[in-house]
Amino acid sequence: MVSANEGETLELGCAATAFPAPTYRWYKEEDGRLILLSTNHRITQLEGSLVLQFVSVQDSGRYICSVNNTAGEDRSSTLLTVSGKRRS
Repeated sequence: MVSANEGETLELGCAATAFPAPTYRWYKEEDGRLILLSTNHRITQLEGSLVLQFVSVQDSGRYICSVNNTAGEDRSSTLLTVSGKRRS
């Protein structure tokens, strides 16, 4: 489980050692379905890690990393909880 505050930047790690070199795909679980994440100005993928910039409460949820090569596939999941900014 990973916790963050709204507006922070965080990295969700996913590392695998395999031959041939694996490909990484990141998904977010929404309503029981896996939605493939695409990179944009806020979401980038560095090697196997997923970097989320300026996270918001809506980014909370389960993220799944899929590692795949010709030998097979493995998945790991991370639960992200983003807390809203406190009002003074």
